[in-house]
Parts: sequence; structure tokens; C-alpha cells
Amino acid sequence: MINQQEPKPSYYAAIPATVRYDKRITPSAKLLYGEITCLCGKENYCCATNAYFAELYEVSTKSISTWISQLVKLGYIKISRQTFSRSSQKMVFYRNIANLEEKENGR
Repeated sequence: MINQQEPKPSYYAAIPATVRYDKRITPSAKLLYGEITCLCGKENYCCATNAYFAELYEVSTKSISTWISQLVKLGYIKISRQTFSRSSQKMVFYRNIANLEEKENGR
């Protein structure tokens, strides 16, 4: 079973110029991108939920979903989901958010 622990961000957020100056992305989505980079670490992915980000930024999960959708649509992050637990009527999904910008730059 996969261990889902509380996300632990690093101290600094990294937002590359390609994201910072992309006029198609809202300022809030850019900040979220920085938070995702903090959580990705050397594995280059994180498992934080929309609820985690919503609580952190004191916004709705719908807002987080909208921001993540912007980043996915423009190719800055990738979402992958895996089923890791199945009970009689409930499936639990494990979501990875991969930082594509870092991957392309070889980091």
C-alpha cells in the first residue's frame, strides 16, 4: 500500500520565466506552480490533493482545479492517476503531479 503522508514543501518556490511570463496563466496558477515545484523534490512529482492546496491558499477546491487545468492544458504539469486500493464499493486514486518544465530542462 502506498504511504500518503502530509506533503512537505521545500523552503523556496521556483517559477521559471516560461511560466512567470506566460500571459495565458492566471497569477494564482503561477503561484500554485511554484508550490508544486516545492513539493516535487528530486522525484519530480508530488501527491498533494486539491483539498491540500485549497486549505493552504484559503480558496475552493474548484479554484485549485481550474488553476491545475490551466497548467496541464499548457503543458507545464502532467497529472497521472493510479488506483492503489479497492474495497467493495470504493476506489481510492493516487494522483501524481509531474513538473514537466523541470523534466525538459534536465533537472
